[in-house]
Amino acid sequence: MPLGNVMKPAEKKPASELPSFGISILVPLLPAILMIGSSLAKLTVSSHSFLYKFAEFIGSAEISMLLAVLVAMWVFGYRRHQTGAEITNQLTSAIEGISNVLLVIAAGGVMKEVIIDTGIGDTLVSFVGKLPVSPLILAWIITVLIRILTGQGAVAAITAAGIVAPMIAAFNVNPVLMVLACAVGSNTMTLMYDGGFLLFQQSFGISIKDTFKTWGALEFTNSFVGLIVILGLDLVM
Repeated sequence: MPLGNVMKPAEKKPASELPSFGISILVPLLPAILMIGSSLAKLTVSSHSFLYKFAEFIGSAEISMLLAVLVAMWVFGYRRHQTGAEITNQLTSAIEGISNVLLVIAAGGVMKEVIIDTGIGDTLVSFVGKLPVSPLILAWIITVLIRILTGQGAVAAITAAGIVAPMIAAFNVNPVLMVLACAVGSNTMTLMYDGGFLLFQQSFGISIKDTFKTWGALEFTNSFVGLIVILGLDLVM
């Protein structure tokens, strides 16, 4: 493996300069906590009340992520007596490290809209719908194809779910199993333009070939075994 792909060891710092374990876990989980709390709060109040609108605002993806960044700046920066310039440099360095991954994820979202607006999804359904196989396998195949086209598991699952939803009533399929088929299909293929692929490769500093042999093999095995389990459940449910 080329030396350029080898990761440098992390700089060791004394325990007094490091945040506590609880803070280290709380800050990354803060967006999820806000979203879950917002969803629970909206169930208990009227949709026309101020509390409902406030919970909806706080629980939105944009605001919850912004609040997490602000908390991280305070906890990991100002609280440790860092200057504004030092915090800015850390933010810049963090953005540089994930900029290409964010670009890939954004491109996947654009591709999802292209698939929906151009009607490619309907074409995929009409094409694979002629195959004499279980609707669950069809849902899995459709999700796999969208995953290959977009490179994004979440995008593939959401897009495929909207495409295969009519198949539930048409073929009298258990909706839970159909959801699971889309879920495992969204994790079956990982390519160079996949955000997860790039994160795994760059986090461990390995080559693209080794990423396929490790992360790629894991994703495919997870998806294929999951499909087998779903088909087994379909026989007993």
